[in-house]
Amino acid sequence: MANVLITRFCNRSCPHCFARGDFLAAPFDIGFEQDDINMTQTRFDEVLDFVRRSGLKDVGLLGGEPGLHPKITMMVDSLLAAGLNIRIFTGGLIPEAVAVYLRALDPQRVRVVINVPVPGENLAEDKRGHLLRTMSVMSGFAALGFTIC
Repeated sequence: MANVLITRFCNRSCPHCFARGDFLAAPFDIGFEQDDINMTQTRFDEVLDFVRRSGLKDVGLLGGEPGLHPKITMMVDSLLAAGLNIRIFTGGLIPEAVAVYLRALDPQRVRVVINVPVPGENLAEDKRGHLLRTMSVMSGFAALGFTIC
């Protein structure tokens, strides 16, 4: 399986994150352009071509928070059209429209793993509510994941 990091934007602060210093807490931190944060369409097309030529059947979408990439639905549609199976690793703080879109896909082809908070992660009440709403929308579709530290 190829794991593809499609964004450097992350809206969680997981204490175990191995790449915490590489991710951005705000979508447009000072000094970064949009293309420095989110994978461009051109780069995505190159990655898709590479994965197809490699003969791989599975792709993982990662970030930061992949559900916040502005073209996440287009990327998923393109991967599915290429005959690939997808696993999306999310912190669950994604727009409801993205959750609804993902929920409507074939669970044999698209799997979503929502990483739940771990001890020591201070998730603000509004983010906790957002996570619970995402989990509700994705109920029966997404799996819950957790990191053992």
